[in-house]
Amino acid sequence: MSFARELSEVEMQKLGRSIDFVTQLYSIPRPVMYALYLQEGGWPGARIEIGGSADIGIFQINTSEENWLPIIKRELDLDESAVQWSILGNTMAAGYILKVEYARTGSWIQAMGNYHRHKQDAARDRYLAGITGYLTQLKMAQEQMAMFSEMVRTQTPHLSLAHRTAGINFE
Repeated sequence: MSFARELSEVEMQKLGRSIDFVTQLYSIPRPVMYALYLQEGGWPGARIEIGGSADIGIFQINTSEENWLPIIKRELDLDESAVQWSILGNTMAAGYILKVEYARTGSWIQAMGNYHRHKQDAARDRYLAGITGYLTQLKMAQEQMAMFSEMVRTQTPHLSLAHRTAGINFE
């Protein structure tokens, strides 16, 4: 889903740090969180009204599906405002939902499908097709970075590692 508002550079940095924290906290593969972000495409403060409920924040947490907000309030001590406006709060809520759905299904793909909706229908299938596309793109980018890192390592032996990577971790 595409919205008019893009994240600023500062917001993207906060999102990256939040994703790093949440993926470690809940043992979620990083590409899963990034694909979910790319699919949802929200921003801090976003509130999209859909069919009597709202999707809020960066990861578009649904305010009615499975009554997530009361659960998030109880388990994470985050109220609706923190989920809607805080990058870390919204990322933690999304990670928590994924963790719960993964525990239910044993599959990250199914967990992401349930994140969107539990009902097996065409809308869920389209959502999962989008997620799968993003996961494929992320995998290809990761493989390209690994090939580039190897090329730099093997084709520039005269440079020190610090000079070859300029402090960038390609892993």
